[in-house]
Amino acid sequence: MHGLLLTALLLAQGSDEWTLYRGLVGAGRIAVEVRAPEVEDAARRAAETLAALCPYDVEVVIGAGAPAGVPRIVLGRTDDAETAALAERCGFPAPDEGTGFRFQNRTYSRADEVLVATVEDPDRVGLPLTLYLANSPEALEAEARDLAPVWRRGALVRRGGQLLLRATLADDGAVNAAGVVDYAARRQRRSPPVTARFGPVTLRHDPPAEIGARLGRYGTLLAETRSRAIVQLPGAGGGGPLDVSVFDHAEDMARLHGSLALSSVRPGAARSVTALVAPGIPHDGGACVAQATALQVLGCAPVPAWMLDGVGAALAETWWGWPMADWVAYLHRAGLALDAADLVDPARSDGVSPHRLVPLRGFLFGLLLDELDPTTLTALWRGDEPFVVDDDLERRFRARLDENLALAAERLDERRALRRAALDGVDWQAGVCLRAGGGDVEAALVARDLGHSLDRAQLAGADAVSIVLFAYDEPRPARWAGEPLRAGIDAEASDVAVANAVGEARARGMRTLLAPQLLVAPTGSWTAGGGPSDEEGIAEFFAAYRRFLEHYALLGELLGCEVLCLGNELGAAARTRPRDGDTESVLATKEARREEWKELIADVRRAFSGGLTYAAGVGRESEDVEFWSELDFVGIDFFPPTVVPTFAADRRARSRIEVGLERYLDLAEEAGVPLLLVQTGFPSNRSAAERPELTGGEVDLEQQRRLFELLAEVVTEARERGLAGFYLWRWDPDPRGGGARDTGHTPQGKPAEKVLPRLFGR
Repeated sequence: MHGLLLTALLLAQGSDEWTLYRGLVGAGRIAVEVRAPEVEDAARRAAETLAALCPYDVEVVIGAGAPAGVPRIVLGRTDDAETAALAERCGFPAPDEGTGFRFQNRTYSRADEVLVATVEDPDRVGLPLTLYLANSPEALEAEARDLAPVWRRGALVRRGGQLLLRATLADDGAVNAAGVVDYAARRQRRSPPVTARFGPVTLRHDPPAEIGARLGRYGTLLAETRSRAIVQLPGAGGGGPLDVSVFDHAEDMARLHGSLALSSVRPGAARSVTALVAPGIPHDGGACVAQATALQVLGCAPVPAWMLDGVGAALAETWWGWPMADWVAYLHRAGLALDAADLVDPARSDGVSPHRLVPLRGFLFGLLLDELDPTTLTALWRGDEPFVVDDDLERRFRARLDENLALAAERLDERRALRRAALDGVDWQAGVCLRAGGGDVEAALVARDLGHSLDRAQLAGADAVSIVLFAYDEPRPARWAGEPLRAGIDAEASDVAVANAVGEARARGMRTLLAPQLLVAPTGSWTAGGGPSDEEGIAEFFAAYRRFLEHYALLGELLGCEVLCLGNELGAAARTRPRDGDTESVLATKEARREEWKELIADVRRAFSGGLTYAAGVGRESEDVEFWSELDFVGIDFFPPTVVPTFAADRRARSRIEVGLERYLDLAEEAGVPLLLVQTGFPSNRSAAERPELTGGEVDLEQQRRLFELLAEVVTEARERGLAGFYLWRWDPDPRGGGARDTGHTPQGKPAEKVLPRLFGR
């Protein structure tokens, strides 16, 4: 009796999210309870993919028989009494009459409606339960393709694949009012959409006329892609009508659709497609219509999951603005063409950049379209026959890659030559590091106000922008129930958000430096830590780091970024120069790191044709880096400690900045490449002179202004010695950032902003 009472009290209070996280991670296992026999096959395939992508053992259980002490993912229908009872105990009761579920005082009873929620398991205290609750087997099967372990409490509702509602839940299971996002209401408040017909494809978009020309070209492309898909894909008929909801700004897609992508198609809702057709951002090349058409004419989602990527890329004209064939040739020339067997295996393709994986899957699927008869291709798509990659298919795949590269080689040579010429023609870059002071980094990079912030920086004299974002060595679990595990590299801002920021900068004639930094998730600590020291640790570190840099090198190439930063203050991981007193073990470690960096830089060179730098911290790290001559710039995070500038101390303060900068100019001359200050600046607080890297404390706007003036004097003189430029840390994407009460580094809305024209050399 006492045990039952204690359990009831714990359930009423609710464990905190940290407890649920530990329960999920500590178990090392996940049980998938399939309570709807119709979705067993789909659930087993999803569980196999989940096991390949996450560090847990995944067990599929038919019915309600998951082992005790194991976190559960439950797939069930509302017309199943046992599942409905579990849903009610989780806070999602059935309506008084009929089937369905209730959430936020609303009843959802349509056949295409589904709830996905993560709560504390009412039968397993301290463990998370993710519940997929649908009103039909079709809706459940469509949602079950994206199983993911989650510990954060939350719930979402979809109808026909479209997100209606998302909410966070408190520890006791109650809805957090501040965490409710009603996407359906947001869409209803929009002006009635304008429709435009392009054959069987109907585009729906907001009224502003600015989308007109782009919309027309995109609609024509979709109609052509649709026609091409009907001809090339097996199946009967034309697949019926297709609606494409078009967003003309990334902020609108995030706010009204709930996610960011060039396009999205959900199996089970093939008639409902979303696409982004925004200024400065490449569109999907028609991939969404190719995927939707395949789902319609073939009658189901592909059993080999890779084929959905494959059909979209095979029939699309472009990949992120590049002609698809040219991009595949670029990957092949860079040595990045995976074997066909790796392309189709989720375990072997885990962590591979989508800019590498998806186009190559499209190339493989295109080979199947050309070689297989319709009956065989249909059987492979539906899983009636297993898809096997044998030696002969590998040979044919490689031969076709070689043929494609031969056709594109001259165009690739011309493009790379133009990129290098553009880099060599720049003798000075004076920019700002674009970085939000807090909050949602992705939202800041896609906000419409971003353009106004860049206008302000340009007015002050900036001609370049550094886009700084964090990615994670270990992908984070899905943030929300119902979200798929992140493909490729997990980062705080999506590639679409980065593309939006690059597009806004380019629209103003500003050059871009892409500066990704790798952290360990979910703790947020620096990846390098003390630096790998043994042979196995060094190999593991650089394998993960190579995947990370490969992704951003490819993204930077696709977006045309001028410079890529290979890392930021990695500490011991970047120290390779031998020192007096080094033991044999230390020397061997440095030699291993030196070879890894040599190979890494060569790999990045093949993937990215712009300039390369690395950002070392002030002090010994910069002197211990041996690979400066292999880069285009010696990069330094320049935050020199000095003295508080006053009338009497100005000379000393200036001298310390000058001496610090001369040290790195000498280093650059020795390496034979110019110096670039990847980050520099001073905060507006009392400790700005002594600890310029720190924020917080007491506001001191005048000290920041004076330090900026001294920095401007030193930078102007250093330009004569070959300083290639600098990026001011930091500039808020929000034009209202900074201000008189802010103690951070941004000069926005502070006296220091008036010094910027002198600092930028205007």
